[in-house]
Amino acid sequence: YEYYFGRLGTYGNTWWKSGWNRTLTLTKKADFLKEVMERFNVDKPLMVTETALLCGSDGWEPMCLHPDFENTKAAYVAQSYVGALANGLEANIWYSLTGNWRANNLLDSKLNPLPSYYAYTTVVNSLKDGSFTRELNEYPDVNGYEFEDGNHLIWFVSSRISDQDRNVIPVQMDLPSTPVKIWDMFGENVPVKGSSITVTGLPLYIELPKP
Repeated sequence: YEYYFGRLGTYGNTWWKSGWNRTLTLTKKADFLKEVMERFNVDKPLMVTETALLCGSDGWEPMCLHPDFENTKAAYVAQSYVGALANGLEANIWYSLTGNWRANNLLDSKLNPLPSYYAYTTVVNSLKDGSFTRELNEYPDVNGYEFEDGNHLIWFVSSRISDQDRNVIPVQMDLPSTPVKIWDMFGENVPVKGSSITVTGLPLYIELPKP
């Protein structure tokens, strides 16, 4: 699990030294298990059987009821799904759909979708036909992943820097070409205004032509 830090887009797990601006917990665990399997000459598929973003001690604290938490949870839903794909995991199971344990649910008490549910459907639909190719290491201030889908690329990006109060700082990205399309983590189109974009802590999808 990751734990909400009380600021839009920020979370982490101090035990695993992971977080929104570093490597995700699921990636850290996958790397550890891959190392163990390699050491003992074992090759088994890996899956995440429970993942979630947790808030507070019971999920009813004021910060857990604030829209910033719901948007951060939505961002983590997408980021965890992308992280699972990038690590070649067989599954990434969110816990839970309706349980509301420390505000981890994707549906409210009346089964209405929360923002995180829409982020889940968006990431699935956006990347279901894509193949992970690489991390975007040429942008050090950005969490970025590249997927190949037919004759185009899909970049999944978010800012990874913050100020001393843990507020995420927007990052300017100069892209290799003008995007075909940009959409946010809820599937809403973002206007394309040339080959330079501003990236915040909330992920964007960028469709680019293959070079």
